[in-house]
Amino acid sequence: MMHGVSSTHTEMDTIQTLVETLHPGTVATSLPLYEGKVDSLVPLKAQVDGVIKRIRTMVAANATLYRDGWHMVCKSQGGLICRCVLEEMDDHRVSTFISLAGPQMGVYGNDFFEFFPPFMRNLTAAEVYRVAYTPLIQKSVSVANIWRDPKHTSQ
Repeated sequence: MMHGVSSTHTEMDTIQTLVETLHPGTVATSLPLYEGKVDSLVPLKAQVDGVIKRIRTMVAANATLYRDGWHMVCKSQGGLICRCVLEEMDDHRVSTFISLAGPQMGVYGNDFFEFFPPFMRNLTAAEVYRVAYTPLIQKSVSVANIWRDPKHTSQ
C-alpha cells in the first residue's frame, strides 16, 4: 500500500486492519516511503524508482510470501505513483491494482495549492501554470508533475 501526498504510511492503517481482520493470514504492508510534506514533494520519477527498489527488496527478502504475486492499494498521489510503478517495473507480479482517488488525469484548482511549496501557495492558477511547467520545478516538485491545467491542453 502507498499513502497520499503529505501523509505517512499510517494513513493506510485502517485498510491494513480491515484486510488482516477479514482475511486472516494475509500480510498487508504500507510502504514507509516519501512521508510528510517535504519528502512527498520529491519528484514523481524518484518516488517511482524508490518504490520499485523497495518492492524488489521486499520480494527478494521473502520470495515465498510473494511467489504468487500481490495486490496494490494506493491512495491519492500514491495511486499515481503505483500506476507508474506498474508501467515501469517489468518484473512485478501485481494481480490487482486499486487506486483510491489517484489523480490519474492530473489535478487542477486552488484547493490543491496547499500541497505546493510555500512560495507557490498564493499564486493564481495562471501563475501556477507558468511556474509548475518550468523544467526546474518539474524536476524538483512532485505536485508540479501532476498539475494539469485544462486551459493549456489540446484535449
